[in-house]
Parts: sequence; structure tokens; C-alpha cells
Amino acid sequence: MRRLLALSLLAPLAVSAAQSAGTPAKAELPRATVDTKYPTGGRAVRVRDGANLQAALDAARPGDVLLLAPGATFVGNYRLRNKGSGSGWIVVRTDVSDASLGAPGKRMTPTRAGALQLARILSPNYDPAIGTDAGAHHWRLTGVEISATPEAKQMNMLVRFGDLGDAQRTLDVMPHHLVVDRSFVHASPTLEVRRCIALNSGTTAVIDSWLGDCHSRQGDSQALVSYNGTGPFRIENNHLEAGHEVIMFGGADPSIRDLVPSDIEIRGNHVTRPLAWKGKWQVKNLLETKNVRRMLVEGNVFENNWKDAQDGFAFVIKAENQSGGAPWTTASDVIIRDNLIKGTGSVFNLSGTGSQPTKNVPGARFLITNNLVLSVNTGPFSGDGKAFQVLGGLSDLVVTHNTVINQNANAATVVFDGPPATRLIMHSNVLGAGQYGVHGSDAGVGRGTLAKYAPGGVFERNVMVGADCSVYPSGTACPDRMTNVGFVNALGGDFRANAGALKNRGLDGGDVGADIARVEAATRGAVVAP
Repeated sequence: MRRLLALSLLAPLAVSAAQSAGTPAKAELPRATVDTKYPTGGRAVRVRDGANLQAALDAARPGDVLLLAPGATFVGNYRLRNKGSGSGWIVVRTDVSDASLGAPGKRMTPTRAGALQLARILSPNYDPAIGTDAGAHHWRLTGVEISATPEAKQMNMLVRFGDLGDAQRTLDVMPHHLVVDRSFVHASPTLEVRRCIALNSGTTAVIDSWLGDCHSRQGDSQALVSYNGTGPFRIENNHLEAGHEVIMFGGADPSIRDLVPSDIEIRGNHVTRPLAWKGKWQVKNLLETKNVRRMLVEGNVFENNWKDAQDGFAFVIKAENQSGGAPWTTASDVIIRDNLIKGTGSVFNLSGTGSQPTKNVPGARFLITNNLVLSVNTGPFSGDGKAFQVLGGLSDLVVTHNTVINQNANAATVVFDGPPATRLIMHSNVLGAGQYGVHGSDAGVGRGTLAKYAPGGVFERNVMVGADCSVYPSGTACPDRMTNVGFVNALGGDFRANAGALKNRGLDGGDVGADIARVEAATRGAVVAP
């Protein structure tokens, strides 16, 4: 077994070392999921081009399928209504055959959207093309295009599921059971849109879809964002691109007391942005949390991030009580595994607290395992080349079997600051050390930093390329360059373990670094041509 899920999987040496610091609590997987099975049966209601779409939505009954004419364009700010009790779905889709649309699991692309002549739902102004009434539920948008007309110059969001403020202060008014499926949701190359889809809802999924051109200079922009929704959320098999944060949880204080977006699955997505945006649209991170609980990030491809409005970390996982009114804010039980991450200035920024460390619940229980990270701080993907930055008193952080090919000649690869991390385990990783390797403020390099910032923690069997092994715990390997690590073919991009410090040398008996075959299998199909 390659991934470390608990210390019971460690070799006896690691267990005895870890027990002196206490055993890390295991990160918990999501407790709930979203059933995205396509509903069958029901009354077919055809909606012709030029018809009153809002009237059709208002008249729809649970179980209905609204079939929008292919090529039709509906302009307005449409609302999905609360149809009362019951669990019958209302499906809104383009009137094309199932065979043409493709089976669930086949991603919509801009090319397919054009060829299929998806019905288009367009906002003419600042307000969303599709929004929800309080308590709306069991609506599914399948095979539609959602965008804006040329008259819209700035938009808050294209799709609004749920709300913030006085409109949504209790759970009973939160929309729920909402699905966006095989759809094309996008702005335009020049439109200022802050969010493509806002997920302030419960039991919501975005699957098999293409979200593009989600960018703005009028404030942070995201493809998907949730700050006042409970979840569970399922984000699977999508192309997602945005300016500031492609995926974001938190960022505004919830209106509902004690709310934490929870039970989140992010699987099989391509999380990216075009390189052509560099210098045009502001960039921060690819995935960021400020308030999240039980999030699984698995089998995705993350790419194209650089130092701009922030330092260029692909992941910023922290707890942040954004405006000071939500002291329950946290970041807990986060699992990031089996992903391919490439083309980024730095990689993981992990913190137990935000800018107001006494005003949130400290982050805890992060597992980062079996990720392959390429092209860090190279070419246009400029940054500091940091593999991990650990801040703010994080507890129960487990980092194992990651391969990070990073260029950071003038920086450190693992950086600590703030209060010490508690019960940290970091083993069997491959990292480019850079000038300072493992480093923290006023603590020197290697063992001094670990003693100050991760007292009693485990740092074993890591490969630190270019480091001085005399300052690290025994068992650390320090080859002088990546080509001497023991990969099958580093210059050819084959980072499978072959020999030397890698093969069967991990603390749990496996290979040091990522299981490349497993990453390839998990991410197969995540990148789809437009």
C-alpha cells in the first residue's frame, strides 16, 4: 500500500518516532456525496425559440423535462422556483438526442456545444442568467450554454445557486439538489465576470461541463465559489478556468451561523487558465480554501499558475475568518492525492490560521500524498519554487510520497513560519532543495528548523536534491541533481522509481516519491481538447 492514511501503515521505526510526538489524527473523507444519476421518465415540454422561458420554468412540474429548441437563444435573468415538497427533478436541456449529447461522463466542450447547437441562456446585464428562489430544489441544467450578451460589460456571476446576507440566513431557505451537467458556462474574452457559478447551496454538483473565461479586474474571480452553502458538493470531470482562484471555498463570512462548506469531492477536473492571460487578467491560485471541512481532491490536473497578485501557489489551504464575523471558520480534513500538478510558481501553502489567528478554529488533519508536480518556477510559471509552506500552527499534517520537480536555486523548498506545527509527518518525498532546503525564520536549515517548527515530528526517508545531508535527519538522501535521483529517465520525463535512493526505500517500504502509474491512471481523461 503506497499512501499513508494512518500511522498504523508505517514501518516500526516510523511508529516509534511518531509516538513521541503523538499520533496524527487521520483526515476524514467526505461523509456524503451527491447522486448525479440522470432522472428518467416525466413529461416532455418543448420550448420553442422566442418563447417565454420564465413562463415555462414557472409552469414546470416536478418530473418535467423542458426541451429547449436547438439553436434557440433566451435572453433574461431567469429564476428557478421553489416547487414545494417532493423530490421529483425538473430537467432543463437542449432538445437533442441522448446519443448526440453523449452519455453521462462525456464532457461538454466549446466545439461540441457549437456542433450540437446548444440552446443559449444569456444575461443582458450585471445579474445572473440563472438564479434561484429561496428553497428552490431538484433542478438540473443539462446540455445548455449559459453566458451573456455583448451588452453586458460587468457581471457578478453567470449562475447563482443560493444567496448571501438577509436573503439566506437560515438553512430552510437554502436551495438544494441542483446539478449542472454537460453544459458550457462561459463569459467572453473581454467580459468582467467575477464568478461563473456560485454554489451557496446544499447537495449540488457540477459535472461533465466546461467553465471558461471566468475573469475580472473588479475583484477576485472564480469558476466555482462557495461561501454560504453547506454542501455536499460534487465537482467532477470539468474544464475549469478562472483568474484569481479557479476553485474557492470561503472568502466571505457566511450569513448562516456555524456554516462550513463540507463534504466536497473534486475529481477528474482540468483546473487551469490560458497562458495568454498572463499580464492581462490578475492571477492568484488554482485552489484556495478559507472555510472548508472534509474535502477530497483526487485525480485532477492542475496547471498554469504564476506569481502575480500573490506568490503563485497552486494550492492555498487555510482557515480565514474573512471579515471577523465567523469565528467558527476552519480548514479541516483535507485530502489531496493522486493529482498531476504542473506549471506553477510554488505548490502548497498550508496554514492553520489566517490573518486573524485568534478568531477562527485552527486548521487540522491535512493529508497530501502521491502527487506528481512538474515544472515549478520554470519558464512563464514564475515564482519562488517552494514545494511546501507550512504556517500558522497547523496540526496533524501528513505529507508522503510526493514527487516535486522544482527549480528554486535562491529559495527554500519547505518553509515554516509562525507557531509550530503539531504532529507533522513528512516522509518518502522527492524535493528539489534549492539554496535553503527546509528552512524557518531564525532556525537555520534542516534539523534546527524541524526542532523549532515541527517539534517531535517525523521527517524521514526524503530525497532532498542538492541538499547537504549533514544537517538533516539520518535517512535523508541528497543526490546532487535530479538526473542522479534514480528515476527511470528524468530528462525524458519518466519519474518512475528505478534504483538508488528511490526503489523500496520509503519509510513504509514502498518507493520514495509518487506512484506514477497510479497518478496516470487517476488523471487519465482529465484534460480534454476544446
